[in-house]
Amino acid sequence: MQLANWKHLFPRDAACPIWGTRAGRGDAAAAPHTLFSPRAGGAFVVADADALRGALQEQTPAQKMNLRRALSNWVTENQMRGGTAEFSAETVSQIRNLAAADPRRATGDALSVRERGDRLLLLLDALAADLSQPVHIDEDCRNLALAWSATKNRKALWFILRDLERQSCIDLESRVSAEGPQQFATVQGEGLKRVESMRQVLHAPAAEVVFAAMWGGAGSAALFEEAIAPAVSANGLRAARLPRETLGNRPVGESLAAIRGSRMVIVEMTGDPGEMAPGGLWFEAGFAAGCGVPVLWTCRDDEALRSALSLDLESAPSGFLFWKTTEELRDGLTERIGALLANKSPMTEEE
Repeated sequence: MQLANWKHLFPRDAACPIWGTRAGRGDAAAAPHTLFSPRAGGAFVVADADALRGALQEQTPAQKMNLRRALSNWVTENQMRGGTAEFSAETVSQIRNLAAADPRRATGDALSVRERGDRLLLLLDALAADLSQPVHIDEDCRNLALAWSATKNRKALWFILRDLERQSCIDLESRVSAEGPQQFATVQGEGLKRVESMRQVLHAPAAEVVFAAMWGGAGSAALFEEAIAPAVSANGLRAARLPRETLGNRPVGESLAAIRGSRMVIVEMTGDPGEMAPGGLWFEAGFAAGCGVPVLWTCRDDEALRSALSLDLESAPSGFLFWKTTEELRDGLTERIGALLANKSPMTEEE
């Protein structure tokens, strides 16, 4: 993340197409479509300006605000991992659909106070000129912090900053200058430990990991150990279940980071038909697809279950594997994972 010197990297004045606020544009020859917008969370590439503009214009005021925040959350997720978001027509459409289907997840409102604080610690550390150096919380820094913490206003932002100070993660300092009072923040102590821990997670080589998104019920662990993990291992990869906290089926920041860095994601839809709320799994699958991560769908071949999920062989996503026994799931996944690794498209029906 080259946030500390972004003004030197993006010296040309521009307007943020998401928020209409001040932004910087990269070199005209090398990166004519790359912008840096503090309010949007950092750097991004506008591959289809018409698609981005049109998506924002076709919204009600409330929908437009949710879409703006969802787009900014996408920029932030990329910046956290050292990447740059690219807004193509397809990406804009996917984020728009996610924002409409589940705005809490798309905008970052589902993040806990702890997760928002973690994001702010990463941001402040990236903005610091050197280790434990104070960061001036000026207008640009406040806008970046709003995007990274997924907060709606400055009051909520300062609540999280003061909470970090109470935890001895940062030191907040007020200084008086000719321009008036100025605020500074310095990452220290526990904050530096949390930053290092998050960096290990965000930048760990996860290219050989296949993550399984599952309901988390009583049978999920056995299904993972007896079918999913063996199928993944048979193809020379490592299987892991997506981490979940006490938020039920709501994906959290750790889950999204795991999805983005994985080789592929297996979405296992089997659950209790009487207690199903599949929004979390659909969201995780959509997020993976938006990140360019291949998705394999599986579900027990049960009429009541398919009815609860509104699935059938015709409407199910491409490559959906319906299984009746654990052995069928293991063998079917082994074949489909191998096909993906060989750059082939797994098919739902036998050829």
